[in-house]
Amino acid sequence: MFRRAEKVKYIGYETEGNRMEFFYEVDGKNISVLLMAKRFTFAIDDVHDKIAYYLGYSYLLDIIHMTFPKEVEVMYKPPMNDFWKYMFTHVVGEALIKWKAPISILDDIKFIEGEKMPKYTPQEDPMNPDVALIPIGGGKDSVVTYELAKKKYGELITMSVQAPGHNWDEIAPMIKKLGCVEMFDSYEDMKFLNQFQPITSGNAIFNYSMIALLVAREYGTNDIIFGNDKSVSNEFDYQGTIINHQFDKTKEFREMFNRFISEHVVKGYTFKSIIEDMTGTEVAKELSKYHKEQYYEHLCSCNYANIKKYTHAPNGQCSDCLKCMYTYLCICNAGDKKYADLIFGDMSKREDLMEELLDDKFRNDCFGDLEECTMLVKSLKEK
Repeated sequence: MFRRAEKVKYIGYETEGNRMEFFYEVDGKNISVLLMAKRFTFAIDDVHDKIAYYLGYSYLLDIIHMTFPKEVEVMYKPPMNDFWKYMFTHVVGEALIKWKAPISILDDIKFIEGEKMPKYTPQEDPMNPDVALIPIGGGKDSVVTYELAKKKYGELITMSVQAPGHNWDEIAPMIKKLGCVEMFDSYEDMKFLNQFQPITSGNAIFNYSMIALLVAREYGTNDIIFGNDKSVSNEFDYQGTIINHQFDKTKEFREMFNRFISEHVVKGYTFKSIIEDMTGTEVAKELSKYHKEQYYEHLCSCNYANIKKYTHAPNGQCSDCLKCMYTYLCICNAGDKKYADLIFGDMSKREDLMEELLDDKFRNDCFGDLEECTMLVKSLKEK
């Protein structure tokens, strides 16, 4: 039987130097989310104040999908109800699927409105159109995005976000290699939150988009380019409701998010993806054109490797999850099996993972649709 919180409350945020901390209550107990930056401090103006509020609201969605509270109290409700309804359904819906909880919880959770919405004064920052900001995760998608963006822009600024449990220094040297602006966000009192529900991925891209907006304003660039490919559009019918826990990585999300930022935060910034029409297979083929020794050596596509450093594969991958299996197949299909074996170890005999990859069920990560995965498995077996 899963446990639910009675009430979650968003209190607000504070800044000091390179620290920005967001405060909440869960059933009367205080918790917080800490955001830290390297290379610059958080100088708050009217725009940064709005960014901070919506980032705090976004973290609130993460806390909701950890605790399934019956009531949520916010300082004020954000605009664009359709946008936030999508976010709420997909973010909380993912946790419901993993916890096998009733979909009715989406309607059970009541929001209590607090202070009135502050007025928005349209503003456009001075920017350099020849510069782009590239958030780097360390996997094939962000590397290909980086390489393609180099052909279009005169200068690239790279950025990383280290989430709870991640250890990028050991696991993803790509971040060091590309000289990222490093940001760190972490939930305080994780043990307390674990008393409710298992912590799942949540709306990471919304969080990271708001953080990227802080970085973009610091460096004067209006194009923020995420490495999100076609594999993120995996919808699942759960008890009559369509859930796509990768919604915040889709083109639909970016279109709604761009409108939201322009109309309610600040004008002039554009969030985009230049690989949104490419499958993971096509991204891997593009990656194979680049400096293989340089990039394959530092590649990290395993989510579990972010939590614990595995040692049975040279690059810290777990080599035991569907994300590893999918990326392994993509790189093999690109004709680089020897590099795939170096990164993950030889996974060509892992029939169990291949069968699981082809199972028609909720796909809880970015590893292609059934048609693409079927092709990849067939291609490997034929070779």
